[in-house]
Amino acid sequence: MFGSMHHQKYIQEEQKMEAIRKFACQPQLGDFSVHFAKHRAFQARIWSKLNVQYAEGYKCFVPYVGTTLPLTQR
Repeated sequence: MFGSMHHQKYIQEEQKMEAIRKFACQPQLGDFSVHFAKHRAFQARIWSKLNVQYAEGYKCFVPYVGTTLPLTQR
């Protein structure tokens, strides 16, 4: 299961980077994305004591650390 989950995350990251590369007029976006994902992961490691390598930023109203994004109910 872990190998499959790891592979899925790799595919998602590649899709994200491919989408970012479409912004040809802003070639630095890919580097910025990786830089800030690693910075957020550093913060997540401190707060959670988990082995986090990359972290996405999103707005939430309650602090949360987990392996998946929480679902939003409307």
